[in-house]
Amino acid sequence: MALADLPLKAFLAEELIPADTDDLSRLILDRHDPALCDRLIAHRRRVPRMAAEAGNRPTVA
Repeated sequence: MALADLPLKAFLAEELIPADTDDLSRLILDRHDPALCDRLIAHRRRVPRMAAEAGNRPTVA
């Protein structure tokens, strides 16, 4: 399994790559905001439903 295939939660739960030796891991661990992530996920779930209710299909830019 490639690192890119792992969900963010798995990456955050277990230090797969030591943050003290990897700048990207340190950045992710330092800046991750679980509350913001949860709000974004909820919004992504609402958009298609709102579009369907309006009779439109969502488009990807």
